[in-house]
Amino acid sequence: MAIAAALVLVRPDRESADVRSLVTHARKTARHAGVPLAKTFRAQRGTVAGEWFAGPVQFLEPNDAQDLYRRMHRSRVLVLSFTRIYVRRDPSRQPVVRRAALELGEFVDHKAEFALIRTPAELAAALEQFCCRRRVKTDPPLPVEF
Repeated sequence: MAIAAALVLVRPDRESADVRSLVTHARKTARHAGVPLAKTFRAQRGTVAGEWFAGPVQFLEPNDAQDLYRRMHRSRVLVLSFTRIYVRRDPSRQPVVRRAALELGEFVDHKAEFALIRTPAELAAALEQFCCRRRVKTDPPLPVEF
């Protein structure tokens, strides 16, 4: 028996032609691999207090982070991001301080697979890895003989 698989895309607030091309390629490649697109989120620009970040950064909105978290508990999810995205640990805090900014990959760790995609080769590798791990056996383990 297989667990339902889904693709989630997290796009930056502004994107180059190269990123738009990668997003289109991701949708087509996932569809061809039998992984349906569940949701596309659009990050928003924000700032972080202190010297840690050199300029504006991309944040997943709190409601979107909550939606993503729920999806990760309902199905097997591959999260693809096309730039570095952060999640606020404390959405009420403005501006965000360094300790309150969690990278998207850390946010989804242990619940979903994550890949930061910058090239078509990285996209192909992420989808291949996800599809190879997609089938999950529900049979009990075989007894071990000593």
